[in-house]
Amino acid sequence: MIKDSQLYKIVIVEDNPGDFVLFEEYISDSFLNTEITNVTSFKGFEQTIKKSNDFDIIFLDLSLPDKSGIDLVKGIITLAPLIPIVVLTGYPDFNFAVQSLSLGISDYLLKENLSPTTIYKCIIYNIERYKTLLKIKESEQRYSDLFQLSPNPLLVFDKETKNIIGVNDSAIDIYQYSMEEFLDIKVENLQVNMKDREIFDGSIKSLDKEYRSIYKKIECHKKKNGEILYVLIKKNSYIYKGREAVILSIDDLTKEIIFIFSIQQKNKRLREIAWTQSHVVRAPVARIMGLIDLLSSQPLKTHQYTDC
Repeated sequence: MIKDSQLYKIVIVEDNPGDFVLFEEYISDSFLNTEITNVTSFKGFEQTIKKSNDFDIIFLDLSLPDKSGIDLVKGIITLAPLIPIVVLTGYPDFNFAVQSLSLGISDYLLKENLSPTTIYKCIIYNIERYKTLLKIKESEQRYSDLFQLSPNPLLVFDKETKNIIGVNDSAIDIYQYSMEEFLDIKVENLQVNMKDREIFDGSIKSLDKEYRSIYKKIECHKKKNGEILYVLIKKNSYIYKGREAVILSIDDLTKEIIFIFSIQQKNKRLREIAWTQSHVVRAPVARIMGLIDLLSSQPLKTHQYTDC
């Protein structure tokens, strides 16, 4: 077997000298370049990890003088959350293995099944797997940051149940629901009732043609207090936490729509004023001016009086 020449920094948390020597021999059979650190207690591991956490993998025996079992597993994970941890035990306990994995343990090995090949595969697999998991977590964190920092309200709902399963801070600010309240309602709860819908449709239809084409995809939502929101929505399907979901990106156009309505109302008022000036004021004045012009154009007739 060709030995791996890459440098691996390995911590073996084992208080049994015989088990440690055997484990060390198995590692040396497969790797040319390793730095192996042996600690024999939980306290010793705590001191070691505080000095340096630049390790590739940790092998952990479950029975140490100062801590053991689940408490030991939890303690090691707390001290080294970013390093793959492989549990070593002499007792096959499936339930304990499942529980350990659920806590964040990377792998679980029985001492009686150890061999150079087993350990080599375990080291390579768990180190590479953990690198991949860290990349996934970093990617998820970047997505979460983008999701939360988006200036547009974002809502995620379950494709089947329509239950809202995620929102960002902008959605909370706009709709005025708390996170807990959002997660307790369906996306339909944000839509207006029929009466408000009629008002909304009438408002949109009153827009001038040039605006109507721009806002033809506007939807009508409502805040927690019932206040109407005019929104433009973009939808995308994707997998959210293992569930088929739909994400809504929302543009709040309420201010723009209200501004347009305000301009239209002012234009309507100006047209009324212009009509009034044209028909109520200017028409009589024009008629009077016409009479004056007519009278001015007629010659003045003089009458001669004679004595009788």
